[in-house]
Amino acid sequence: MPNNERVGSDGFSQEVFDSTLGKLEDLGIVYVAPSPERNADEEWKMLNEQASREAKNIIATLDRLSTNAKRITATENLRQDYHEIIPKIREAKEKIHKTVYTVSGMAPQT
Repeated sequence: MPNNERVGSDGFSQEVFDSTLGKLEDLGIVYVAPSPERNADEEWKMLNEQASREAKNIIATLDRLSTNAKRITATENLRQDYHEIIPKIREAKEKIHKTVYTVSGMAPQT
């Protein structure tokens, strides 16, 4: 992979994906991301068997990039959920402390 096409530390680069996809399209192959449907598709199986070594390498690269993009998206979604839930947890914790303080202030002193 040339230096100007390095994949980022996260394992995905949109530029690399697009340029690699373009190479595959130049070979006349329409890329389909990895999925159970793709694996079960007889036409894709035949196309993959008949593809040149270059095309197979390009497909493998696109598969890796696609998988990494899905992983990154899932991680970002979890991070976003985390950042959304933290304020709610802090608010609930504050309410619990206020309730405990109020209830303990009402408890009879014996």
